[in-house]
Amino acid sequence: FVNDDGQGVVFADVKNFRTPNPEDPSEDIVYASLEGPEAAAYDRGSALLKKGKVFIPFNKYFRLIKSEEDMTIQLTPRSADSKGLAVTEISPEGFWVEELHKGKGNYAFFWEVKAVRKGFENYQVIRKRTEER
Repeated sequence: FVNDDGQGVVFADVKNFRTPNPEDPSEDIVYASLEGPEAAAYDRGSALLKKGKVFIPFNKYFRLIKSEEDMTIQLTPRSADSKGLAVTEISPEGFWVEELHKGKGNYAFFWEVKAVRKGFENYQVIRKRTEER
């Protein structure tokens, strides 16, 4: 149904996607959707730290749908010599990553950012039961 704000809403006990198994045509791979207490989106990737610092731009599609509030970023260094990583600045266009302890490392790392979707900042988790069930 479409709610009063013009948003399409789907209710289900579980939300799945199904795709053929490329190694066995007699099987499907069925994944369930990750769920949580917010209507959120994510972006992820890998980058290369150069002299201990790098700017990661958000992908355009993520930048267009994310709210500017309530964003989290996770970093995973791909070097055992890492002194650790920190997000030192976040802007509407992306974020800066720096190595801790004024490090000057040159190595790859993975990143993932999650943000509430624009227009869903006031998503209510606990609601009064309705007859629509």
